[in-house]
Formats: sequence, C-alpha cells, structure tokens
Amino acid sequence: MLIATDYFFRLQERHPDAFERLSRQPSAYQSAMAVFAHSHFLSEEVLQHPEWLEELCAGPTLHQSCSADQYVDRLEATLPPGLPEAVDLARFRRRELLR
Repeated sequence: MLIATDYFFRLQERHPDAFERLSRQPSAYQSAMAVFAHSHFLSEEVLQHPEWLEELCAGPTLHQSCSADQYVDRLEATLPPGLPEAVDLARFRRRELLR
C-alpha cells in the first residue's frame, strides 16, 4: 500500500501546477496529507481531480456540516440541466466524500 508521501510524489508528477498551489496553502497541504494517509480510494480521486481539493480548501464548507437541503442545492448546482447521468451523480458523490 502506498504511503502519503508516495501520493504527493505522484501528484507532483501528474499535476505539477496543482501540486505547487497545494503546497503553498498550509490548510490544503494538511488536508491532502490527511486524505493520502487515510484513504486509498480518495487519494486516487485527488490524483485524478486535484482541483477538488483546491476548491474545497479555498471555500468555507470544508469543516462545516451540510443539511439535506444544502446537499440538494449543491447537487442541483453541479449537475447539468435535465435527467442526470449516473456518472455525474457518481462524480458528485466522490467529491462530497472528499469533503
């Protein structure tokens, strides 16, 4: 199993710009380290979508709980109009798991 530092090296290799931005923000760095140390699944998600972690750390919602209504609002804001595709729902779920 990979350790947290291995994920940082992989992030730096795959997304050098995102790595640079994350390493300049102490809260983003700490959040990335927590994810990389505790969840292989979410670590792989961050490697595929580093902007998710950047957005979460830049916004006020990282350490706040959400009500059901807030989740619905976030889901509606994220999905394209019309009947959602399963992949869009799965992407939203994975991003919320990261949060």
